[in-house]
Amino acid sequence: MLCPARESVGPARPGGTSDASPLGSGREPSGRCTALILVELLARNEEMVEQLREEGRGVDGANGLIARLIGHHEQAAKLLRTQLRAADNGLA
Repeated sequence: MLCPARESVGPARPGGTSDASPLGSGREPSGRCTALILVELLARNEEMVEQLREEGRGVDGANGLIARLIGHHEQAAKLLRTQLRAADNGLA
């Protein structure tokens, strides 16, 4: 088990963390666990960019909003890639 807390992530609490999240447990996740979380977040941001691009085609009046959302998710993905490289270097 590389990241046991990520196996059964429950619904998010009002504070934004789930019951099973290592970040909500009051302790720092292990380096390997951190890398797995970063990989998951990166995949979700990249998926969101693709979904926004697909849904934004042919939608009148929403292009500015969708472009800003895409930009936010692309920036988040870029930052996550940087953090993932740093986490991978720390594990080597």
